[in-house]
Amino acid sequence: MSIRIKLLTSMAVFACGALAAIPVASANQEKTHAVKTHAVKGTMKLAILESSPSADHFAARWRGAPLGTAGVVGVTALTNTPTGLISEGRPTIYAKKGTVKLKTRDAVKFQPDGSIRLNGTFKVTGGGGKYKGATGGGTFNGALPPGSTLAVGTVVTFDVNGKARY
Repeated sequence: MSIRIKLLTSMAVFACGALAAIPVASANQEKTHAVKTHAVKGTMKLAILESSPSADHFAARWRGAPLGTAGVVGVTALTNTPTGLISEGRPTIYAKKGTVKLKTRDAVKFQPDGSIRLNGTFKVTGGGGKYKGATGGGTFNGALPPGSTLAVGTVVTFDVNGKARY
């Protein structure tokens, strides 16, 4: 066999090998998805599980977009103010396709009629699974009727609105 034929054969084998490797290499690459903005709209039904003068431990159920139904757990630090409390927390949402980490702050205001208003903001600080690197934020609002207290067993339903990017 001439050197020229050996060289052409070697180049053809190399080229075929390189072309065959492209689909294998691309199949081994991690799948990525385009980051999209999602409307956050739903309700969170929260129950206080443990309470002290400086913190409340809670569990909640989230229902709405974009997570569907999910569980939420967290602890909030409480600071007294002249008209109520400031509550700051870092809850985690446990959804079917991953977790979402939040930072929350709300003003708990005791009303003259004995009712309680709970209005606050949340910031999405990250997540895992499908929600890895999530960002966003929004507001939440809840109320308790006259005669209510913020004690163990109290259940509050919050309306939640915002945006999340993931």
